[in-house]
Amino acid sequence: KAGFVWDDDFFVMQGTAKTQGAYLRDIWLKPGATAQCYPMIYTAFWIESHLWSSPAGYHAVNVFLHAANAVLIALLFEELALSMAWLIGICFALHPIQVESVAWISELKNVLSTFFYLLALAAYVQHEAFDDPPAWRWNVRYAAAFFFFFCAVCSKTVACSLPAVLLLIRWWKKGRMDNYVAVKLLPFFAVGLGFGLLTIRMEIHAVGASGAAWEM
Repeated sequence: KAGFVWDDDFFVMQGTAKTQGAYLRDIWLKPGATAQCYPMIYTAFWIESHLWSSPAGYHAVNVFLHAANAVLIALLFEELALSMAWLIGICFALHPIQVESVAWISELKNVLSTFFYLLALAAYVQHEAFDDPPAWRWNVRYAAAFFFFFCAVCSKTVACSLPAVLLLIRWWKKGRMDNYVAVKLLPFFAVGLGFGLLTIRMEIHAVGASGAAWEM
C-alpha cells in the first residue's frame, strides 16, 4: 500500500505525460531530453506508466528485481565456488541497507542496473570457464556479457566498474592477468568511460551539479 516518496511522482508523471513515440526516441538519442543519463530507466518508467494506475505496480517491480538479484548473487557465487553462496544471497536480500533502493520507486536505477550487472558478470564468468570452446559458444557468452553490461550502464553509470571487477576475478581464479583478457575487455572499458564522461557532462549542465556544494 506504499505510495510515492520524495521525487517518485516527478519521474513517474514525467513518463505518463509524454506518451508519444518521439519521447521514447529522444530518451535514447537526444542528450538533455531527460535530467540524467539513464535511458534504460526512463524507458522502463515510460513502459510502466502504461501498465500501472497506482504506485503498487512500480513497487512490485522493484521488489521482484531485488529478489532476482539476490538469487543471481547466490547462483554466481556458486559458479565461483564460494562457500555459503545462498546464505550470502539471503543476507543481500534482507540487509537494511537495501531498503532505500527497493522502497523508493526512483531507485529503480539501483535494482535494475544491479540486475543487468549480475547477468553480465555471470555471462562473462561462464565465458571464461571455457578455455577452448566452439567459436559460436564463445561469441554468444561474450556478446551476452557485453549486451547486459551496456544495459547496466544505461540503467546507472556506476556499473562502469564491471570490466575492472572481471579483471580482478580473472586474477583471483587463474593467478595471472593475461594481456589478451585485457584486450577482450577494451570494449567494456570504452563503453564505461564514454557513459561516465557523458554522465558528468549531463550532471553539470542538465542537473546543475556545479559550484561549491558539488566540488567533491
